[in-house]
Parts: sequence; structure tokens; C-alpha cells
Amino acid sequence: MLGTAIGVGVGQAIGRDTEGTLIGAAIGAGAGYIIGNESDKKKARTEPEPKPEIVQSPAKTQADNDTTVNIQNDNGSVSPVKLKKQGVGYVGPKGEYYDHLPAEEELRQAGYGL
Repeated sequence: MLGTAIGVGVGQAIGRDTEGTLIGAAIGAGAGYIIGNESDKKKARTEPEPKPEIVQSPAKTQADNDTTVNIQNDNGSVSPVKLKKQGVGYVGPKGEYYDHLPAEEELRQAGYGL
């Protein structure tokens, strides 16, 4: 759109008639399209890809009694929290006991993660 307007102005200034104005408008529109299209392509190549969504899934570690819950931090990093199976519950790294496998939010409230 801006290319067309500039082309109209230049065409009128140079040709001082309708034909010059129309030629300027056509050239300006074409140039504006090409420049805008290349700009859009460049922007698409330089934009970072969206971060993959990390889904919380307890991962079994070496021993069957150990479970790791990954906490996704606000900055996109992940903090693993290792829990030990004890009876029907789990014991956290600080010695706290959960009577169930704690969710990511519950561990965050207990002070894990960033």
C-alpha cells in the first residue's frame, strides 16, 4: 500500500499526467509487494520456534523405589525432584512425606523449582 502511494507521487511528479501516475502506481505496488514479501520471509526465518510443551510425567529412575517429577520453571528450564517410594507414599529430598505421588504444583509450593 505504501509502495503504491509512493509510486503515485513519483509518477505524478515525473510525468505530470494520468499515464505517468498510473505507471508509477503500478511500479510502486509491485515493488512494495516484493519488498514486503521478502521482509515477511526473513522474519519467518529469524523468529524462534515455540518451545515444546513439557508434560509432567514421573520418570522411573535406577531403582524401582525412586521416582523423578520434573517441574517446569517460569524461564522454561526443568527442575527434577527425586522422590523415594516409602510404603504407600513418597519422601521428598527435604525429608517431607507425601501420602500420594505429589503433582508438580504441590512440589513447587514445597519450595522446589525456580
